[in-house]
Formats: sequence, C-alpha cells, structure tokens
Amino acid sequence: GFQTERMKPLPITELDFSGNELTAKGIDEVVQFARTAGANATLVDLSDNRLDDAATNELARLVKNYNSFASQKLLGELLLNGNEIGKTGATKLIQYAHWERDRYKNEAEPPAPMKLDLSDNCVDHPAQLVEELNSKRIRCNMGKEKPEGKTEVTVHLPDFEDQRPPKEEKEPERKSSAYGGASRGGGRDGGRDGGGGGGGGG
Repeated sequence: GFQTERMKPLPITELDFSGNELTAKGIDEVVQFARTAGANATLVDLSDNRLDDAATNELARLVKNYNSFASQKLLGELLLNGNEIGKTGATKLIQYAHWERDRYKNEAEPPAPMKLDLSDNCVDHPAQLVEELNSKRIRCNMGKEKPEGKTEVTVHLPDFEDQRPPKEEKEPERKSSAYGGASRGGGRDGGRDGGGGGGGGG
C-alpha cells in the first residue's frame, strides 16, 4: 500500500483519472489515493474507463464521507461518465451519496448537492430509476442545471438519460468493442487473409 496515511493531503482540487482503462481490479488503489493524498480535491474525474457494477463497492467510498483527515468533507463532483456501470451500481452510488448528505441537512450550512455524472453508462431505464428512488425519498434529480441556492436535492445526475445498451448488445461499429478483453465471440481476425492476390499478370 501507499505510505500516505501520515502524509498531509496534496494541495490539489481536482483529480483526473479519466481515460485510463481502469477496471474494478485497480480502483481500490485510486480510491485510497483520493481519500488520502488527494483528499483536498472537490472533483474526482473517473470518466471513460472500464468501471462496472463490481467497482461501485469501492466507488461508494468516494460519495460517502471521503476524506480520512476531516470529519465532514464531502466530494462535490464525481464524474463516472463513459463507463460500464449498470442499474445496480448506479442505484448504490446514488443512495449512498444521498444518505451521506441527508445526515447533515439540518446543519447551519448543509452540504451542496453532489454532482454525480453517470451518463453514457449502461443503466437500464434511467428515468424510471430516478422516479423509483424519489418515491423512496432519495432526493436525486436529472435536470440539466445543478440546483442552486436552497434545495432539497442531494444528488444531481446530469444527462442521466443518456445511456447505452449493456455490453453484450453493443453494435459492432463502435470502435471500442474491437479491443478490450471483454468483447465476446470471434470476428476479430476475419479479413486478415484475402486481399493478398491480385499481383502478377503483366
């Protein structure tokens, strides 16, 4: 592990881990870094990785009271757009983010809503999910703008309706499905032979 427990957090306000092919396997070290050395950050960007529902157990530590130094330090923005998180993982993150902020709602300065960007993931029926969560008093919304001023909302989900089908159904023309260990089935090596003829003649 890192020897960061005794270190003071670094003076950075944004941590950018986007586009790093991160999967559920390596995310615990990233989360640990964010909670220790990067604990002053108000924004953590993990967009365009390969994080799925299995990664959300660790990611939940970022939406909760995430700083191991301060008693009450909540992350302002967590960007997870362009990953592979499904409905189960999204539900978990939204609920944890809500409960954590809801605990402080009667403080003199209650925490601002968290911006949790889960667009361009694989969440099934996102609008329906928000309705379900609202009916359980999980106060999330998916408006374009983050709610300003005094608001009941605890979690803001920008462009949440922008989701794509789960991996199995990905259309073949998406470049990303040709690489990456998880593309199932063959088709990767087709077309390598053929096209060699046609020389000669003269």
